[in-house]
Amino acid sequence: MIFGSVARATAYSQAHRSPTIAAAGARKIHFIIIALIALGILFANLHKGDLSGYDDAAYAHEAKQLLATGDWWNIRLNGNLDFDKPPIFVWMEAISFSIFGPSDFAAKVPSALLGFGVIILVYLIAREIREEFWSPVVAMLIMVTTQYFMKYAMHAMTCVPFTFFFVAAIYFYLRGLKEPEYFIVCGIAAGLATLIRSPMGIIVVGILGTLLVVTRKFRVLRESHFISGFGLALLLPLLRIELVF
Repeated sequence: MIFGSVARATAYSQAHRSPTIAAAGARKIHFIIIALIALGILFANLHKGDLSGYDDAAYAHEAKQLLATGDWWNIRLNGNLDFDKPPIFVWMEAISFSIFGPSDFAAKVPSALLGFGVIILVYLIAREIREEFWSPVVAMLIMVTTQYFMKYAMHAMTCVPFTFFFVAAIYFYLRGLKEPEYFIVCGIAAGLATLIRSPMGIIVVGILGTLLVVTRKFRVLRESHFISGFGLALLLPLLRIELVF
């Protein structure tokens, strides 16, 4: 009788657990399929075509000069110091050039990789916000089928790399609400966004801080991890300025 009760309890548990496992497996399959489609769109023809405009060419030229001079702190355009552009994207292109050799393809690789990263982050954010099966999958699919996003993900420009760090900051903020240590990673992502497109990276700090106030999560504002992350978001760009000047 005892063994029969145990058997029935086990069967009941498996019957109620199996739909959840099946749903998780199905969502993983959807994720993999959409991720492969995204990779195909981003990289299948990345080697074709020239750099699309002045900005693409200017960043690629600065990356080549960085490798030629060996000076990774000072960005140069036509041999002259260029203080107008933050360094992170130029560093990315220089690393890509050192791996693949200087080419239009190598110049576009960092943006394409980070564009793929944005798609993954949108999926993860949707999972954090909604437990529903379809929300993360649909969110990911929307990004892959957004023409202008995919177009600029294949350009050697800062638009999509900036978006990656911006979205990463939002994702790690959401994780930080559950596990506060992620606020530090959120701050690092916001700081790196600033090192991609100057003051625009600070916008995400303002948005997240305002959200905390509006949702009345005042306790978070006093947590050491949040304060540390906020400090990193502000100090990372200042550290680079100090090292240059």
